Amino acid sequence: MLLKNIDNLKQWFRWTLVCGIGELVGLAVASMIEWVLWATFGTSLFLLHGLLFLAVAIGAGYLEGWLSGFCQWIVLQERFPSISLKPWVRASGFGAAIAWFLGSLPSIAFASLPGFKFPPIMLVFTAILAGMILGGIIGLFQWRVLKNYSLHSGLWIIGNVLAWPIGTLIIYIVARTASSSSAPMLIFGLGAFSGLASGLAIGGITGLFFIALKPTGSKIN
Repeated sequence: MLLKNIDNLKQWFRWTLVCGIGELVGLAVASMIEWVLWATFGTSLFLLHGLLFLAVAIGAGYLEGWLSGFCQWIVLQERFPSISLKPWVRASGFGAAIAWFLGSLPSIAFASLPGFKFPPIMLVFTAILAGMILGGIIGLFQWRVLKNYSLHSGLWIIGNVLAWPIGTLIIYIVARTASSSSAPMLIFGLGAFSGLASGLAIGGITGLFFIALKPTGSKIN
């Protein structure tokens, strides 16, 4: 077992912790940005409003991914000292931005249907599917960096595809407790809580794949 090695266990714990912190900060900030937009336009997300929402979602996603990637890099460099900060946070940011863009499309579509509510089973299915797609995208972008330093880096994509559905489900469930009329501090608190909970879940799973990656000792050309 990988976790029987004390050094692996310590790295797994630190990785899980920084993922939780990164998502806590990232989602707390991103949720406030989206709340401002929803509070301003409500359900009237048509044409320019819809485009504005998408633009904000992309920006918020990049910020969330960048912050999370920065926290990950703190532990990542312990195992892969040659990986510099810039390519990792850039990959994390771009991956999250694309994922947020795709994830925002259903929100805009359903905003045009007053009174529509997700059935619970549909919420679970959507969260799991969205998480697999999101995890695959982020994992793919980060893999493009990792593949230069680990021979078995393809495992990283699999780890993210498995981890993110759980994190996304947590985020979806918590998000249903708030609305555009909720107090700003409640939105911020829920964003922070869902970020921490989902980040710890994602970090715990991806951490197992992280400690399974073997450094090559030099960059692979």
